[in-house]
Amino acid sequence: MKAGLISIALLLLATTAFYFLKKEIPMEKNQIIPREKLFADADHLNVRISPDGNSLAYLAPYEGVMNIWVQALTKESKPRPLTNSKDRKIQSLSWSYDNKHILYKKDTAGDENWKVYKLDIDSGKSTRLTPEKGVSSMILAQSPLKPTKILISQNDRNPQFHDVVEYDLQTGESKRLYENNKYVGFLFDANLNMKMGLELAPGQKIVFYKYENDKWSVYKKLKNKEDTYFTSPLFFSKDGQKIYWQNSVGREYAALTLSDFTTQDEETIFEPTKGNIEDIMVHPTEKTPISVQVNYDKSKTIILDKTYQPDFDYLNSLGLGNPSVISSTLDFNTWIVTLDNGDQPPVYYIYDRQNQKATYLFHMFESLKDYGFAKTYAKIFKARDGMELVSYLTLPKDVDQDGDVLKSVPMILFVHGGPKARDVFEYDRTWAYRQWMANRGYAVLQVNYRGSYGLGKTYMNAGNGEYAEKMHDDLIDASKWAVAHGVTTADKMCIFGGSYGGYATLVGLTMTPTVFACGISLVGISNLQTQVDSFPEYWKPMVDQFITETGGDPNTGEGREILRKKSPITYVDQIKRPLLIVHGTNDPRVKKAESDQIVKAMQDRNIPVTYLVYPDEGHGLARPENKMSFIAAAESFLAKILHGRAEPMTDEMKKSSVEIAAGKIE
Repeated sequence: MKAGLISIALLLLATTAFYFLKKEIPMEKNQIIPREKLFADADHLNVRISPDGNSLAYLAPYEGVMNIWVQALTKESKPRPLTNSKDRKIQSLSWSYDNKHILYKKDTAGDENWKVYKLDIDSGKSTRLTPEKGVSSMILAQSPLKPTKILISQNDRNPQFHDVVEYDLQTGESKRLYENNKYVGFLFDANLNMKMGLELAPGQKIVFYKYENDKWSVYKKLKNKEDTYFTSPLFFSKDGQKIYWQNSVGREYAALTLSDFTTQDEETIFEPTKGNIEDIMVHPTEKTPISVQVNYDKSKTIILDKTYQPDFDYLNSLGLGNPSVISSTLDFNTWIVTLDNGDQPPVYYIYDRQNQKATYLFHMFESLKDYGFAKTYAKIFKARDGMELVSYLTLPKDVDQDGDVLKSVPMILFVHGGPKARDVFEYDRTWAYRQWMANRGYAVLQVNYRGSYGLGKTYMNAGNGEYAEKMHDDLIDASKWAVAHGVTTADKMCIFGGSYGGYATLVGLTMTPTVFACGISLVGISNLQTQVDSFPEYWKPMVDQFITETGGDPNTGEGREILRKKSPITYVDQIKRPLLIVHGTNDPRVKKAESDQIVKAMQDRNIPVTYLVYPDEGHGLARPENKMSFIAAAESFLAKILHGRAEPMTDEMKKSSVEIAAGKIE
């Protein structure tokens, strides 16, 4: 269970000396890894065991698209695909507690209007449970006490708020349990009774309400908006009388606490000394926390229930990386475990607790397991005002000497989105990007600039109002650190990012126009005023959050002037370096108009720009053909400017839906 109901989104090494040697290691020793392998869909993803332990379900390619596969856990069984999605990959799945169905969601061409489906594992029949168009839905809750029932949220009645709908998997009947015109989140007990609602009140204040006898009453208010992201109810105890919380009130790092639902008397279960709780392992029927994962620079597992210490000791003894339990049977005797060392994709094991035996299941990427990968190193250094910046440096293999650099190389400053998200040492969705760039000869620096999530309340709230100011200063300071430590030179740095990272890229090339040699902006914001004006209806309650983050109120003249000053389009005439811009037509979060307007402004000023548009994508690139064309284009773009290695382009552009709206790709 991820810590935090409303969290958006989610080196203890000393600074080391570096060596600058004249002797060069031949590039041939650093074998080129084909981009089609690095960016291919995983061979096995989201592996989940059924509650009764009889079957596995997971995502894997079928006819080139990620679909749901099922395999019975018997020696003679073979995996079989149960879905045949051809237009859009399936990105997640979960078992129902009746062991007969798999639940999943899917959107259309990246519009993020998610539709929820049930999949019958015997017949293979897939049934859509939520409206077809213009509605955003998600699964809210399930319970083993009501194995055929699921709760779904959907905004078909009021686009701004999601109602609660109950669906019966056995009968196919559905009923609207609650018409919602106020709350942005709910909490249910083990019997799927609605117990709490969460309101995001004006001024970014959180109010928790108690639902009892069909009436709402104020339960708790957060006095400080600084606790908004770090304090929320997680789950009820087995008897429904107590609530486990993520709680940052009066603390720098959010603790796991347990409070009486009636009296609100509270006890602390676990409080980190550094780093936020990122994940909580919960017993599926006893509803007690087993362990937590805490992450500052690297993820660490802390066992809360010492009954399970021998299990984790055994899993750690395998020496394959940090163990994470991602699925279990209802009796909790069989676990699906990933082992992750950060430098390569995880491997999946099935673990038998009764016999304390782990059996290899799958490699996440079978086609990559024989390649050697670049290493990533956690680095902590200080910004100009003394704030620690938790960062990650990935070095090409031929210049890496245990985290020190043998010679300076071109560098990519790879900026995460959010901004209330973070980069991590362990495997995540950025892993392929950092390995790709390092394999092509670039150092890769990922910086958790202030405003990033997971590094403490002060760290994140230090980003409030600092768009294009101290948040950008952190990126500049990180670049200077890399130059000072011989990683790169001042004329060989590129800035690259998506979403907020795309905005940071545009800020970098407009407001600090000579720092970077080039920039790549993927679904980036160019105009903060038009960005907030285009929020989808169900984002409207979060306008106050936007005001806090950016420092500009779009409803006042003074606020609009602040947004104008922090918008890259205001400084478009200062662009001096090559820029590659990429956007999906159906993006609901950052509308394509954000890229359109800055591209037009550049063209009006005869400033060169390359602009790739994907008509069947949203906030990012999901279709493999589209992602491959973007990577090929970006690789060619970087090679021309920073002179790294590049695979020859073949027919990647023709296979994708890309429209080259400005410039050209060679």
